[in-house]
Amino acid sequence: MRAFFSALTLCCTVGLVPGTASVAIAEEAKQSDEEARIAAAAKVVQSLIDASRTGDLEKWLNHLDPDVTYIINDTVFIGRAELRKVHKTFLYDAKKIGLKLRAPEIFESGWTGDQIFIWQTEYFGDREAVTYSEYEVKGDKVATVVVRF
Repeated sequence: MRAFFSALTLCCTVGLVPGTASVAIAEEAKQSDEEARIAAAAKVVQSLIDASRTGDLEKWLNHLDPDVTYIINDTVFIGRAELRKVHKTFLYDAKKIGLKLRAPEIFESGWTGDQIFIWQTEYFGDREAVTYSEYEVKGDKVATVVVRF
């Protein structure tokens, strides 16, 4: 009887009991795929954030899908061309009035199940605002951004 339990333990350990190894391997592969997807999305979003911190508008835009949907509160911008126009106007106006922009400080980020989310404090001159953003990534570009103030 002891030999039977030893053999059963060995079979379970190496996955010889029908279905045990395949279930464990499938679950591990599923988890690894999800972790890889999250890591890839996080890398794309981090690249977008790094590009924005350089102040180079074109570099930032290149991290966005050409048909990106960018929503700030209830205002929707579609595509890089529209974002380029809006940001150039904002940056021009900010410079004209002497508004000093500072890099935002991220205090929380994570994964919603479909998107990367970020809570951060943004600085506009002597004012600050806490914002919540969600980033949907497709391939190596950010396809949708939703920002709430």
